[in-house]
Amino acid sequence: MRVDNLKYLVFGFLLLSGHLAKGQTDPCLSKLKDAATKSEQGWFDDAITLVNSALEECKLSDNDKIEAHKLLITNYLIIDKLEEAEASAAAIMKIEPNYEADKLRDPAEMVALFEKYKRAISLKIVLFGGINNTLVEASQTYSIVGDDDAPGLDNYQTTNAFQFGLGLEYRLSELLWLEITPQFRRSSYSIDIPNIQGRTVSYTEDLNLFDIPVGAKFYFMRGSFQPYVAAGVNFSLLSSALGELFRDEISDLVNRNIQRNSFYLGYYGGLGLAYNYKNYGLQIGANYIFSPQQVNKEGTRYENLDIVFRYYYIDNDFSMDNLQFNIGFKYAIAYKKALNRSGK
Repeated sequence: MRVDNLKYLVFGFLLLSGHLAKGQTDPCLSKLKDAATKSEQGWFDDAITLVNSALEECKLSDNDKIEAHKLLITNYLIIDKLEEAEASAAAIMKIEPNYEADKLRDPAEMVALFEKYKRAISLKIVLFGGINNTLVEASQTYSIVGDDDAPGLDNYQTTNAFQFGLGLEYRLSELLWLEITPQFRRSSYSIDIPNIQGRTVSYTEDLNLFDIPVGAKFYFMRGSFQPYVAAGVNFSLLSSALGELFRDEISDLVNRNIQRNSFYLGYYGGLGLAYNYKNYGLQIGANYIFSPQQVNKEGTRYENLDIVFRYYYIDNDFSMDNLQFNIGFKYAIAYKKALNRSGK
């Protein structure tokens, strides 16, 4: 008998003798222990028959199934049945997609066999949140008390707000994923208009939106750390828009829903870095949403006339882009069958 074979036999016997000692009275586990003994004695075909019989007829735990398949691999490798050994390795990966051979205890040939396989995640759920910054651009400015295109009428300031969401990533190819990441987003901005009858009028507005970004995400590298880029389309539904006007010592809240478009179609691009560990993951990234559509609804500029003449403030024609920074937690919820090991 070759030395390599002896190494396999010692491994196979130790594999199940200790694991099954406490189950000697269980016929199914006794069958597996008998298979380990057959392997030690050189009756490899008999050992294989006993293990397959136990797998087919017994309700084994997942751990016992894994140990049984490892005993099959041991015997198949000894008699040079590589296809059958690979089939048992694939069966183990189906039971435990994150399984890796023990490089200290398992034979080198078995370690090499499992190195051909990787956990092939096909679907991830992503929980994320972060802050955003609104960038407002006016295409036309208006004034109640002066020229419509007077300087200072587009004096918009960015204001930090937040977003959070729950999405999915679906693998299209090894490094290319489809992402659908619905989120709730609050976008805020403010504007100061000086010299309105010698006073400065300030206006702030919070817009609550439900975004549905749909796009592709490409990871540049294989391994635990993966930089990525993403791009796609963004559908936004307005939930509410609430503004507040200030002048001197007075202020008023203004419901802007009637003066805002309720649907926006935009585009987004992003980049970031993901870290993967087994079926868990973390990611940090930035997205920029480009929304060319006007926020203000045409023909509604002079709604809320009492507010208009109290503060002498009306909407410009303006659009809003949004820069977002997110941190997310990912968890794998579905797998494809095992692939050749080349990345995560």
